Amino acid sequence: MSYDFKINMDSVKIDKGILGLQSKLGLPENFFKDLLEENDWSFIIKLHALLEGACSKLLTFHFNEPLIEKIFSRLALSDISTGKLAFLKELELLSTESIKYIATLSQFRNKLVHNVQHYDVDLKKMIAEFDKNQKKSYAIAFSPFETKIRKFDNLDIPKLESNKDLEKQINVGNIISRFEKNPKVHIWTGAYDVLVSIVDMHYYSDFIQWQKANKIIDEERDLL
Repeated sequence: MSYDFKINMDSVKIDKGILGLQSKLGLPENFFKDLLEENDWSFIIKLHALLEGACSKLLTFHFNEPLIEKIFSRLALSDISTGKLAFLKELELLSTESIKYIATLSQFRNKLVHNVQHYDVDLKKMIAEFDKNQKKSYAIAFSPFETKIRKFDNLDIPKLESNKDLEKQINVGNIISRFEKNPKVHIWTGAYDVLVSIVDMHYYSDFIQWQKANKIIDEERDLL
């Protein structure tokens, strides 16, 4: 999903998969879309809650056992040893870029949620106080789509010379600039990519389970 510093919300169409995921989480149809209308504090808190719920749903779906959904929901999201992201990483149900995005969002969320005085936080002002390395690190972490494309570009797949708009979009300097000028839009757009990936991973999970079932059937046949 390409974007500039601002988004015309009237023209934004949310992916059907994201709409379906929201419904499964018991959320209204416009929940994700309307996050951009929230103040910065609510935006981060609610977006984090949405991604946490989405990760719990993906894990429950993969293990095909609704009874353990409550257990997954109680796990910390970004604990690298025992949290939801630890499971998703080991199961290869989320890309490195998506995991990095969620872990970074958790850092932002933790800074805000544990101190109510941050209720009126201004993301643009907060980011302005970061040093250059911090800005670069956060800007890249919150742009998983562009990070994946740059990885392919390093392998010459695809050749970006034929797509100047995309080449401009994935440029690190431009990404940092977008992050500085409108961090909320930058973070929201990154979340869009992560949510689409989570939806897609439900199909990948089905494929994995199909492979396992076929392996078991083949092994049983060999025993006959």
